[in-house]
Amino acid sequence: MKKRVLYSIMVLALVFGMALPMATPIMADAGIGGSHITVQTAEEPHPVDVYIIGQTVRYSLRVDNLSSAEDMTVRIRDRIPMDPASLAEIPGVTTTYWWHATDVWLPTESDPVTIPPNASWHGTFEYEIKRDGVLIHPLVDYNVWMNQLVASGTQGPNENIVNYVQAKTVRVIEPAIELEKTVHPAQAEVGDTVTYTFTITNTGDWPLENITLEDDKLGGLTDDLAAHLPVDGVLAPGASSTPLDITYTIQAGDLPLVNEATVTGTAEDFAPAIQVAVVSHSDDAEVILEADESIHLEKAVWDGEDWLPADTPETGPELTSDHDPVVFRFVITNDGNVPLTSVTLSDTHISDFYTDEGLTTLATFPIALSPLESETVYGRLPWSLGEHSNTATATGTPPDEAVISASNDCHYVGVGPSISLQKDVWDGATWQDADTPIGPELTSLQDPVVFRFVITNDGNIELTGVELEDSEIGVFYTNFEGTTQASFPVSLAENQSRTFFGELPWAQGQHSNNATATGTPDGLPVVDAEDWCHYFGLGPAIDIQKRTNGVDADGPPGPSITIGATVTWTYIVTNTGGVPLTDIVVTDDQEGLIGNIALLAVGESQTLTATGTAEEGQYANIGYVVGDHNGDQVSDEDPSHYFGRTVPKIVVGWEAYPINGAAVLAPWIALFAALIVGTILLVMRRRRATH
Repeated sequence: MKKRVLYSIMVLALVFGMALPMATPIMADAGIGGSHITVQTAEEPHPVDVYIIGQTVRYSLRVDNLSSAEDMTVRIRDRIPMDPASLAEIPGVTTTYWWHATDVWLPTESDPVTIPPNASWHGTFEYEIKRDGVLIHPLVDYNVWMNQLVASGTQGPNENIVNYVQAKTVRVIEPAIELEKTVHPAQAEVGDTVTYTFTITNTGDWPLENITLEDDKLGGLTDDLAAHLPVDGVLAPGASSTPLDITYTIQAGDLPLVNEATVTGTAEDFAPAIQVAVVSHSDDAEVILEADESIHLEKAVWDGEDWLPADTPETGPELTSDHDPVVFRFVITNDGNVPLTSVTLSDTHISDFYTDEGLTTLATFPIALSPLESETVYGRLPWSLGEHSNTATATGTPPDEAVISASNDCHYVGVGPSISLQKDVWDGATWQDADTPIGPELTSLQDPVVFRFVITNDGNIELTGVELEDSEIGVFYTNFEGTTQASFPVSLAENQSRTFFGELPWAQGQHSNNATATGTPDGLPVVDAEDWCHYFGLGPAIDIQKRTNGVDADGPPGPSITIGATVTWTYIVTNTGGVPLTDIVVTDDQEGLIGNIALLAVGESQTLTATGTAEEGQYANIGYVVGDHNGDQVSDEDPSHYFGRTVPKIVVGWEAYPINGAAVLAPWIALFAALIVGTILLVMRRRRATH
């Protein structure tokens, strides 16, 4: 019992800073004092002995030699508590205490300090207050941090033992805050509304104020929270706010929807204007959403100032040739809530895409896009006159591997002056474009050769001063017959065409000529167009077609003709050239001169004949023709054949069979008699059957 009381007295003495000198012999003039020990933070003086776990405490120490004559040599150390789990219990005290402690030697672990008479030793040291060293005060029932200064050693030549112990106690507070965040319902779809509930609790041992609430999805909620805290905004230890409900509508791209909220508060008044402890806590909540697979493509065209969507022809900008090339922008967005892989881009007219507006770095596809992520690329096309449209398509593969796609059109109108020329040649039946040789083959019947010129303003600006020139033709007409001469220059409105005609004398051989049309737009440079045209003037040509008894027998044996019968040969002569032929002579290599033709017009034919008597066996002869055009002779030949045969003699009866005629006829007579007898018997049998 006495031992327990003694321990209690020692604890109380240490708690209240009492010095308990050890019971050792002290010389009359010897002594040690330690009445000066102060505590402050590591940064600046601390007016009250209240600290927070994690703060650093600075101790200022002084040891006095109270002797007026002798030096004192001591070792100075400070004892701080060890891990409470390793400490022994003090009898009569219901909590683990600091008595078994760790020594910290000052200034070093082993060096003694010599203090002259009436002098003092000064020192400072720092500790971080850790939870393991914080104990519950047995009397006031709050956390304390305690340590003990120990000075011990010898004094004087007799080495009298001196010892002094002094304790220092500071209060430790541990402010803390907790946030509980829930969501209902926990499973939803895009467009559904969910409710988040927030509850804040002061889980520390000091009042909290200046409480704030932030959510990474819902934003700042401090103002909403104010009505759910006490009127003064201070949350006492152990107290909680009333639940705060915040609603949110699920958006596309919210999968997965996991958002985190953070609450903060401050612990004040334990050290006014000097110490403010900020505490915080975070909590998250998850909403499981159904997958929303979606891809979006926005295509725009650059008009020199802005990117225009131009989804329809009506919204497309008007671009001049100064915008060559025309630049397009493509923005591919995963506007769903699941990732997309194998994302590709294609366009009906553009094959290469670039990562920059300057079109210097080629883009690489396929790519991957996270929810709400976008990729921007660019493409170009040569400027062209008139309405232009092209369609782009983006595709992507969501986790279920069912490819999705999106398309977008883009339009522009290429504006500017333009002129076109179409030149054709008349072949007697139709107009031939004949841009390249040889063109249509024309005979002299097409003299003069007629050309047609169609000039069109295919721009979107009126053309004035329109002129037409040709490398061979100097006069143009407004009609095919060439009776009304055209006059130039003329004007052409947008999309207007004018047709003119020109003539050239027919000429033999290859012919080419080139036409040029020019026009002047208002305030702009002259525009022009050209077109070539060709024809081939056919020269003299002749053809002979020889027939034997009407048969075109170019090869043997030809028709079979009885020897001695009459053979008729026909010679069909045709002018197959492009000019008239004269002095035409037809001959046969067997029959000699067949006849003469004075004149054959282009395409005209005449037929000459000759006869002869059929000869035995295979017969062949060749017909020849020669014609003339202005001294230029043309010729042709054609062979013909027949086979001469004898007529066979038909012999019957005894003439054919010189043996006994009766022997020859007997079988036939017997057959005839048998037929007659059989017929009679058949008739008689039927008559009997009827009776």
